[in-house]
Amino acid sequence: MDITDVDDEANRWVIKNDLKYPVIINNKAEYEIKKTFNYKKHFKMTRLLIYNLNKTIRNLRKEINEKKFIEEDKVIGKTNAGSFTHTPYDKLDKNFWSKNDYKEGIKSIKNKVKSISNLANQINSEFYIVIFPWPETLEYGENFFSWQNFGFELCQFSNCKKLINAFSEFEKVKKNFTYWKKEIYFLNDIHLNPKGNNILAEMIYNQALK
Repeated sequence: MDITDVDDEANRWVIKNDLKYPVIINNKAEYEIKKTFNYKKHFKMTRLLIYNLNKTIRNLRKEINEKKFIEEDKVIGKTNAGSFTHTPYDKLDKNFWSKNDYKEGIKSIKNKVKSISNLANQINSEFYIVIFPWPETLEYGENFFSWQNFGFELCQFSNCKKLINAFSEFEKVKKNFTYWKKEIYFLNDIHLNPKGNNILAEMIYNQALK
């Protein structure tokens, strides 16, 4: 379960009766997504070529700007999507949380996770919840909303088999490395790099699959 899910559930995605897929709450974005699905359906080979071209360009740009990225990456930034964990409620960006605040997202997550758990139970499958921190969560804490406490409460609410909490393992990395962000996250990004994913995978394997 990712912190992004809160904003996604609160403000980003909506089910439209005339569309097969959920869409972003924005008429222009909705049109572009629908157009993209039609494009993918009819131009699979062209899409593959464009994907590889874009990937090559992105990699080249990263190589050129790597030194700049490294210096910028040493400053742990804050995001609007993750701000609710470390920022007072009345200080949150009202333009970002334009339709619903993060509490609506939390409410939606609880309902949907409960539904997923019920489906797992119907097929006699074990259901686990996995949580991990963003860079800003490690740097600025969870004084205004604890993602860890929420994960624990959500596991109890949904009767999950176990909460797999990776916070302690990531905190060890932060403690042991001065420039710790690059050890577990991509440069200028909140996503886990291969090392970060490996930490998460090992925890899942040891606690759920072994």
